[in-house]
Amino acid sequence: MVNYIGIDIIIDDVNLKDYLSNLKGEVRVTDVPFFSTIEASTNYDDISPFSDGQRAIYTSVGSSSRVVTMSIYGSLDFINKATTAINRFAFGKEVKKIQFGDNQDWYWLGRVNSAFAPTLSSDSSSPYASGSLTFNFDDARAYSSTVRKIEFGKDSDYGTITKKNNHYTVELKKAPGARTEPVITIKNIDENGYIGLSTATNVFALGNEKSYDNRVNTILDARTDNTLVTAFENSAKNSAINVLSTENEYTGALGIQEVFGRKNIALTSRGRASATFDLGDDPLTKSEYIWWRETFWAGRVGQTGTVKILVSDQNNKLLYGVETLKNTRNFNTPYKFIGSKPDGSYIILDMRWFKPSDSDNDNQFNRDRGWSAIRREGNHLAFYWFGGWVHFDVPEHEGRRATKLHVIIESYGDEELVTHAYVSGLEFKRSDAESLSDVKNVFGKNSLVKINNATRDVEIDGLKKISDVADGSSYLYFDKNNTTIDISFSEWIEKDPEILLEYRERDYL
Repeated sequence: MVNYIGIDIIIDDVNLKDYLSNLKGEVRVTDVPFFSTIEASTNYDDISPFSDGQRAIYTSVGSSSRVVTMSIYGSLDFINKATTAINRFAFGKEVKKIQFGDNQDWYWLGRVNSAFAPTLSSDSSSPYASGSLTFNFDDARAYSSTVRKIEFGKDSDYGTITKKNNHYTVELKKAPGARTEPVITIKNIDENGYIGLSTATNVFALGNEKSYDNRVNTILDARTDNTLVTAFENSAKNSAINVLSTENEYTGALGIQEVFGRKNIALTSRGRASATFDLGDDPLTKSEYIWWRETFWAGRVGQTGTVKILVSDQNNKLLYGVETLKNTRNFNTPYKFIGSKPDGSYIILDMRWFKPSDSDNDNQFNRDRGWSAIRREGNHLAFYWFGGWVHFDVPEHEGRRATKLHVIIESYGDEELVTHAYVSGLEFKRSDAESLSDVKNVFGKNSLVKINNATRDVEIDGLKKISDVADGSSYLYFDKNNTTIDISFSEWIEKDPEILLEYRERDYL
């Protein structure tokens, strides 16, 4: 076991000491600066009224860095293996979360700018090598490890949210040490058409402030654990239409399984199984919207399985949907966008490929993601895919309406099923609006809106919706001069939304 001496170095919550534990030798972290080296630049007037020097206009703070020095004691084999392991641990292109053991209450986001390349010394009887790692932080402000939360209707040590009419005010009890960008999460208990945020310096808006209540009919709302279980219990089992008529035989069973802290529709008996949700029919329908959360995460390359979300029309014929289909031992998995002809025969509109791993970059259906949607406006279909929309015009859909929603999960023979293949949320809406973008209540009942001012991301029910941000908006922050955020909603909402504001203290360390 390695003998590790000195301050811990922790990257993405992994301690270097633990990472090296299987090696035999000694690693000493001999020098870790207590504060970072912070770069600042000052801009000056070209013409100064002073006889000497120039007048400073403003100073900007840039990146920061810390140089950590380490020595390695042991055999040449150990020095070589330890050097390789340290580089594997620390070096890389991606930004990482970095902490130091002398102050684990704070962390930085950064990277090591060059590989660890120690110099071998021969001035002692046993070999040792010493070198350094330079950590560069693009933002000189460190992050507090503690998330501070302020929630409407609940006490908080960090601030308050007060209400006047449909106007809410968030006020910090203490200004942050340095500028910090909050994450604001809003659950719309009522349908709502507008969210407006403002501080003394910035304004941010989603939706339309002048909109009035133009309600959309939510036919199926099974986004929470309880509503999903109820909807599933009331669904018709093993009677779904399928992409091919030869696939209409069902020998398996679906049930509810609790995985990842949420309830999921899952295959509980091998074979092919389905659940069908009756959506009714409305001849005045001009646009439709399906939202669901899917998990498709393979633990091994050779696993197989299928998850389908399909819709049938008023004639009980296949209309449109999607199919996640892993039926080979190739890890690359196709995701099919499906339309249909009036007789129900399918049309593959397009096919995308992904790797069903646990990586966000590989898989939009991993454990922590999975939200997806299909939007239909007349004969136009749009499918959500990796943060954007893929669009198709399907003339064969003229005059056809969604009347049933089908969830199908399938295993193949004796082959091992994909480790996690679930559907854990469902929603279906229809409207008489020609285009869903014309619908005034952008935020449906129980919709969840997340505005991350740090990453500049906006999500509605887990889907990125940057397009819904009003022109001229700018993201918000707290600093010593901005400790208040005002929040406004559509005037016609009747029930208070749930408002949660989270932020981390920031400081120059």
